[in-house]
Amino acid sequence: LPGLVNQLHITDCIFQNNLHTGTNTVRGGVVTNRLGNTNVWNSSFLNNQVNTSSAVEGGALFTLGNLYIDRSSFRNNNIVNSQSYVLGAAVYADGTNTTIVNSEYSNNSSTSTLPTDGGAIFTTGDTFLHYNTFVNNSCTGNGGAVYQLNSSASTLIQTCIFYANTASANNNI
Repeated sequence: LPGLVNQLHITDCIFQNNLHTGTNTVRGGVVTNRLGNTNVWNSSFLNNQVNTSSAVEGGALFTLGNLYIDRSSFRNNNIVNSQSYVLGAAVYADGTNTTIVNSEYSNNSSTSTLPTDGGAIFTTGDTFLHYNTFVNNSCTGNGGAVYQLNSSASTLIQTCIFYANTASANNNI
């Protein structure tokens, strides 16, 4: 679902068993929004896979604007990548603000010959996580569950569960 829209709203949707293959850089294995804000409510991204020899930014979802996710699930999204970088096995958010509440991230993973960052989420802007569960996400670089790239951005985590996330460095965040 590639898009160049100012506002992308996803409500009550299921994205399941999708496969993205190819040799070009993948930005969002299922959903891409390069121009505006992305809002996801009560939706599921299940069993999606990106299989490529190129770079991947967001195995399921990629956005360059602000991101808001509420009551959604990202489960079993996998990136199989043999030659380049991978950022965010489930979500890549490169915007000013990322807010994720009441959501679940489980069994998302990425593999590559290079380190992969963000077993579930890769973010660059201010990040607010509230009432989320992160279980058994993995990557080969930093942040088994969440990786925040920008050291000058704010990150606030409240009432979240992090369990059995793995990475070569910094297992959870």
